[in-house]
Amino acid sequence: MYKFLTKNGTALAFGLGVLVSLIGFGVILGGLEGYNMLAEEEQGTTTIFNAILYGAIILCILCYAAMVIFGVIHVATNWRSAIEGIIALAVIIGLTVLFYSMAEVETTGKVATLIQDGELNANTSKWITGVLSTTLIMLGATVAVFIFSEIRNAFK
Repeated sequence: MYKFLTKNGTALAFGLGVLVSLIGFGVILGGLEGYNMLAEEEQGTTTIFNAILYGAIILCILCYAAMVIFGVIHVATNWRSAIEGIIALAVIIGLTVLFYSMAEVETTGKVATLIQDGELNANTSKWITGVLSTTLIMLGATVAVFIFSEIRNAFK
């Protein structure tokens, strides 16, 4: 299966995307006349675009599931070569937990209003802060590594 997907995976994914797009566009074009007959206020209530939206959602779910399944299979069969990735994932999870534990519950602004109204949990607010902080650290590290590698390549 791995060899098949390595050889044909990109073409298969592209073909599946084209197929879903064609089906979606076919549904849209088939109902376009009725959509155009609706009053402008009622056009927002139509379900003409749902087929292509559901197709895109299903493709995203399939892609994510395949990524997780094949990732787990790769780690299980080649754990020695995947040890760097496992360590990196542990560091990211550790950073997120660290930033979560350091986060304070918002007392001002929109988030504080949502917490007071009961629409947002204080714990969820801390997780949001932790994940955003981790993301910003990773973004900064990525930019730094990119700049460093470009400077290093300039002198080679």
